[in-house]
Amino acid sequence: MQNLIQFETVIRELTRPVNNQYPRPFTCDFKNPLSAKGLILGYNQARTYSTDLLSHQEFLDYHFGRSGTSRELYGRLSPEPSKTRVNIENMVRYLDQPILESDVYCFSSRKASELSSEGKVIGARISQAVIAGLCPKFILVFSANSQKAFPKELRAVKAIVSEQTLPPQGKLSISKLVLNRKALNTNYEGNFETTVIYMPSLSLPEWNKWKSESLVVFAQIATILKEFI
Repeated sequence: MQNLIQFETVIRELTRPVNNQYPRPFTCDFKNPLSAKGLILGYNQARTYSTDLLSHQEFLDYHFGRSGTSRELYGRLSPEPSKTRVNIENMVRYLDQPILESDVYCFSSRKASELSSEGKVIGARISQAVIAGLCPKFILVFSANSQKAFPKELRAVKAIVSEQTLPPQGKLSISKLVLNRKALNTNYEGNFETTVIYMPSLSLPEWNKWKSESLVVFAQIATILKEFI
């Protein structure tokens, strides 16, 4: 419980409204985000959580299980889920693991190319705080933009203690990282190890190029998780 209180305190401070939006730290369909074993990272979110729609406290109450779940909040604000959301949730169901969905940059923009420098700075801090708080056993990173930005932002804060590249499996690239929690967020201490899997994009239009092979790729990910986690 103490870990969850600390995590919420960190997220509360980082998600204060900016330009009439609450930066979204994560989405999941369970009430305790720290019960997740892993993390899925895209580049940044398209859905804006407007300050006109709910208070910051209401926003936090959904994310920390007091008013349902963060996925229920997404459904309240987005009755029609995006194709990316559908693909993420299909993969999570296949993997049958408690997983948080987040982004390298936890800040919304209509298109990834429209994400501002301020949004990147704020969004990276939130993403890194989520990683530091959760200490995920695995991180799935999808899309070429995300796969460039993720290690770049880790190196920018000198969070990588050690890195081991493992043999690729099909469309998947795999690394073992030891990360320093304090470098990610100063409220935390110590190091932890995680397996990072770089996978094809779950977003359109790239998804269309490999969707016929998606079950094969999901099965490969499941095998890797059993082997390395």
